[in-house]
Amino acid sequence: MLQLLRVTNLGVIEEAEIELGPGLIALTGETGAGKTMVVSAIELLLGGRSTPEMIRENSQSATVSGVFVNEGIETILSREISHNGRSRAYLNGRLTSVSELVDFAGPLVELFGQGLANSLQRPASQLEILDMAAQLDTSEMKLIQQRVREISRQLSDLELGESMRLQRIDLLRFQVDEIVRADLADPEEETQLEAQAAILSNASEIKEAVNSAFNLLSHEVEGGARDLVATASHLLEKIEFITDLRKRLESVVAELDDVRSDLREVLSTVNEDPALLDTIRSRIKLLSELKRKYGPSLAQVIGHYGSATAELALLTGASTTKESLQAAFEEANRELEEVSSKVRAARIDAAKQISLKLSERLKQLSLPSARFLIEVGEHGDGSPISFLFSANPGMAPHPMAKVASGGEISRVMLAICLVANRGASTMVFDEIDAGIGGETALQVGRALSELGMDRQVIVVTHLPQVAAFADQQIRIRKSIDGQTTRTDLETIEQAERAGEIARMLSGHSNSEVAISHAVELLSIAKRSRE
Repeated sequence: MLQLLRVTNLGVIEEAEIELGPGLIALTGETGAGKTMVVSAIELLLGGRSTPEMIRENSQSATVSGVFVNEGIETILSREISHNGRSRAYLNGRLTSVSELVDFAGPLVELFGQGLANSLQRPASQLEILDMAAQLDTSEMKLIQQRVREISRQLSDLELGESMRLQRIDLLRFQVDEIVRADLADPEEETQLEAQAAILSNASEIKEAVNSAFNLLSHEVEGGARDLVATASHLLEKIEFITDLRKRLESVVAELDDVRSDLREVLSTVNEDPALLDTIRSRIKLLSELKRKYGPSLAQVIGHYGSATAELALLTGASTTKESLQAAFEEANRELEEVSSKVRAARIDAAKQISLKLSERLKQLSLPSARFLIEVGEHGDGSPISFLFSANPGMAPHPMAKVASGGEISRVMLAICLVANRGASTMVFDEIDAGIGGETALQVGRALSELGMDRQVIVVTHLPQVAAFADQQIRIRKSIDGQTTRTDLETIEQAERAGEIARMLSGHSNSEVAISHAVELLSIAKRSRE
């Protein structure tokens, strides 16, 4: 979850800091106030592209930092953009690469920007959505596909001229040596190192918290928890008819002693060790570099080592012949055909179920006649996938790009997020409510609120119906002081929300009619969440 966002000299924002909570967060404000710039700030933390034009006029640099909390551990990500076009990235104050920001924040935050329509219409995106919604595991098929490609390349290598063969040998030797020097053995090594680094990065805070808990349970500390429970047990010692209660208290004392013993063990194992932390970070950086070259996972890096070693042996005169490679190629293709057939069958079954679920969801989003159909392709694995859509009765579904409006595409994406249960703990929507209003906007607000029940959902919106459902509403306001324009961010207190929503309704925050309507919208949203 993104807990804190701090922005300096980015676009119209001179300086802003805002705390973000869980649930649905609405970013509201007049057009041009800088709502989308807040999304741009978050995108920079995710490794997004930076340009000097993002820097506030008459400023030399812009900075964005965010505090992310994942499984109780805080991590600070930062980006600094210089006027010369250079960008620096930081992880917990340590200079790092943008790709490392992507690796860290990518699984935590999913951003749906204004290019939503193009993204949703790409076959690759549609295939990813189907597999995610159906929780299909296609890793075996992808590994076999990789093997088929490698054997195919090895067969091609046999046809290479001598000069090209020698060049290929040099490249393969470099790759094999690089992976050998890395001494890879465990595909999960990076995950384990990151967990260890997280503990070492926060060792002082962890040790302080554990030590405080340890002391509170110590019988040597007057008024400690263990002491108080033991005293309570002693007071009941001579009262026979509540012997069971006294025994339970004695059990609590024993349990507290066990917990204290475990805390002592934790204290002995958690220590600040900057040298070890630097070593681990260097190792993680090396693994990231190997994944960038041969990945995208350590398992695939290890797999690449095997295939590169085999190809190198072939090119340097190993006993592998063209005939044996051809046999291996045919065998791998047979395996691929068998596994792909199973994947295609699973995708066909999943497409039917998810099409029905999405159609039902769209009905709840004020598209009562909507039909959504996922069409599975004729390739062995069922690709390409095509999303077909019809909003009107009597009309056959067609590719979304041809028949869906912007408002309809927004609702389809929202329905997909609800059905697919995508894994990111924070979702950011920029103008997902474009092209809608009235009752439809209420339904979209209700759906966003539902999506925010088990994650953080940040939405840029100009619709009061959507803002009314927010657990937290942040007003983005532009002010002009002479020749200077600045944007401020502030969380609106509950008592003031009716005024802001009234402004969104009528342009005036003190209109009695608009305030009455705003109060009604807030009441509708509250009842919907109960």
